[in-house]
Order: sequence, then C-alpha cells, then structure tokens
Amino acid sequence: MRFNIKSANSQTVFNFISTVIRTGVALITMPMFTKMLGTAQFGKYSLYLSWFNVLSCIIALGCGQGIQTGMYAFKDDYKRFRSSILIGGTCMCLITTVVGIAVFPITSVFFKLPITMYILLFVESAASFVLGFANMAWIYEKKASANMIVSSTVVLSATLLSVILVLYWPGNPKNLYMGRILGIACPNILIALIVWILIFREQPAGYVKKYWLYSFAFGIPTLFHTLSHQVLTSSDRIMMDMFEISESEIGIYSFFYSFVSMLNIILNALNSSWVPFLYEDLDKKDYSKLNIRVKNYVQVFTVLACGFILLSKEVSQLFSDREFWSGVPIIPYLTIVVYFTFVYQFPVNYEFFKGKTRIIAIGTIFAAVENIILNCIMIPSMGMYGAAIATLISYLTLAIIHTVIVNVWKEERYPLNSAPVFIGLLIVMFMCVINYLLIDQWIIRWALGAAIGIYLVLSVKKRKSIF
Repeated sequence: MRFNIKSANSQTVFNFISTVIRTGVALITMPMFTKMLGTAQFGKYSLYLSWFNVLSCIIALGCGQGIQTGMYAFKDDYKRFRSSILIGGTCMCLITTVVGIAVFPITSVFFKLPITMYILLFVESAASFVLGFANMAWIYEKKASANMIVSSTVVLSATLLSVILVLYWPGNPKNLYMGRILGIACPNILIALIVWILIFREQPAGYVKKYWLYSFAFGIPTLFHTLSHQVLTSSDRIMMDMFEISESEIGIYSFFYSFVSMLNIILNALNSSWVPFLYEDLDKKDYSKLNIRVKNYVQVFTVLACGFILLSKEVSQLFSDREFWSGVPIIPYLTIVVYFTFVYQFPVNYEFFKGKTRIIAIGTIFAAVENIILNCIMIPSMGMYGAAIATLISYLTLAIIHTVIVNVWKEERYPLNSAPVFIGLLIVMFMCVINYLLIDQWIIRWALGAAIGIYLVLSVKKRKSIF
C-alpha cells in the first residue's frame, strides 16, 4: 500500500509528531526554567510574551492573510499570489517597526521594557509573521511535513540556546529572563529569514494590486479578530501587572496558563489537520461525511481534555517548583477555556470558508471588550482566579456568539451538527467535578484516565481514521 502523504491521517500524524516534540521539550524543560527564573522573573518573561502575542497580530496589518481562500481564488497563479502577499506583509512589518521605534518615548510607559528588548519585540514579531505565513500556506497546501521540520527545528534550537543563555548570563542576575527571551528570539528570526527566502524563490513576485487588495480585504477584518483573540489570551497578565498584582502571582498564573496551553497546542495540531478536509467536504457539499468527521473529532478531543484534567495535578507538580503549586486549583478553569476554544472553532472555520471575516471580527471584539471589563472588576479582588474566571466567561460568550451567528443565517443552513460538540462540553465539565471530588485520590484518577485513553485508541483503530 502506498503512503499518501496528503491524506487526513498522514497530515494529522505529521502535526502530532510536531506537537509531541514541542510539548515534550516544553514539559521536560519547564521545571528547569521555573527553577532558574523563579516566580518573579518568570512573571517578567511572561509579560514580554504577552506583549509579543499582541504585537505579532498587528505588525503586518493583516497583509498576508487570505492564503487559505486565495489558493482557490487564484488557483492558476497561486504561488505568484503567495509571494506577492508575502512581500506586502514584509513591507508592513518594516513600516510598523520603524513607527514603533520612533514612538518609544511614549510607549515605554506601557511596555516597561529597555530599548533593546523593545526593538527585539518588533523584530521577533516580524519573524513570527513570516513563520505564521509559512505555517498557514503549508497547512492548506497539505505540507504538514514541512511544518513539522520547521517548528521542531525552532523549538529545539530555541530551547538549547535559552538554557545556555540563562545558565551563563553575563549580566545582572535579576535579568535572567532576558536570556530566556533572547534564546527564543534569535532562532526564530534566523529560521524565519531562511523560510522567507525558500518561499519567495519558488516563484518571485512583487506588488500586484489585485493580490494585495484581496489580502487586505480579507486580512484587515481578520486582524481585528486575531488581535481581539490575543487580548483575550494576554490581557489578563498585562492587567494583573497594571493592578499591581505581585510578579510572583503573575508568574504562578503564567506557569499554569502555559501548562494548560499544552492542551491548546494539541487542539491547534488537530485543527490544522481538520480544516483543509473540512473545506473540501464543504466545497463538495458532502455533509453526511463531514458530520461523521465532526463526531469523531469531538470524541478525540473530548477524551484528550478529560485525560488532561484527571492527570494534571501530578504532572504540573512534576514540572514545576513547589512555590508554584498553590495555583493547581486554577487548572480546571483554564482547561474549560481551551474546550470553549474548541467549541467556537467549528462555526468560525465555517465563517472563514464563507468569507465572513467581518462577522468573525465583530464577535471576537465583543468578547475581548467583555474580557477587559471583567478583568477590571475581578482581578483587584480575586487576583489570578479573577483573571481565570473572566477569561472563561469571555470564551463562553465567544462560543455562544459564533454558534448563534451561523445558525441564524438566512442564506444557507449551517451544515455541521452541533449536538456532539455540546455533549462533549458537558462531559468535560462533569469530569472537572469528578477531578475536584477525587483530587486527593490520584490512583483512581489515573486509572480512569488510562481507561478512557484505551477507549480512544480502540475507537480510532476500529474506524481506521482519526476523524
């Protein structure tokens, strides 16, 4: 039997290998970095990362978006289209960086970074645009193996350099977090430069009006969506700092947010494999096959989320220093946040397919504004738990908004069956209750986790397909 490198299973396998490498390295090195940095410096590093997540969304001003639908709109000249909007996004990065550096005397009050770290923030964000652009292009070109190679190279080299710089940091010991930042930024920038050259040289193209207009028309509304999404994920730590929550508490919260994000990384790997085949089934209007895929997808991620909840206490304690352990009760809140992300991706992916980027942006902006308001109310009195609850409520709102939108469209009936998704949500919430009741009974929790894991493996083996 020939191995089909572009099949749904092979794409998922490549994405999962990449995910296993990234999450595996992150888990193995997490205790090292939390111990070397401590809660306060880990908090400083997390604040830089929060600003990076926000800036990386806006630095290209939406240019470079539309690659997923552009490959259908310009199928006869796709690679020229791809190179042209890569040039457009790069130009926007340069302009944004120059403007950002020029206004540093004003923005320094908010960023609270030395000028060198501030400039690095912009350069690393530009590199993130290139790597994100390549990642998106390769997803829809069904080149998960290329994504696997690049992402694995980035994470391994960044981890190695970070360890070296933190261990042998030549400056003030209170600035060890800068070693962690530089260790991640330098490999990202170098590899982004190589990837940029590889993509552009396939079929070079510069300014092409129709391509740039298409990309901006698609990208600017998407920009508000991605920026609002980053506000949802990053504003909590920034606002905790603004409300003078201690750096140690920010560090504890950031550790558990990063820990739970391992589940989000797995979700992204699944979604990256899922979306190209979702679009194919939607294009062919093969809704019966699509809804079988939906049911299987929900089963896979629900079991993974339940297993994560049951095993999370001991695993998080294994990969952190004792001074972080007081934040263990926050794990279920953040896990449900990830599941709400899973829930809302179904209608949002459909909206992207239909080109309804303005609707996507409006829903996400509303949830982001709600999150900021809730943070203002909850963080001063409840600290990191207030931030977690505010994030959970905001993602619930996001899931409700997009689900309602696609179900009230008059032009076309929403073809995806939502029932399995909400049954999965109820199962995950029930598992959070079970985890709370059995929090001190680790043997029972781990046995239950092993049982549902075996069930998932047997189910996938029986149907011979992940989705």
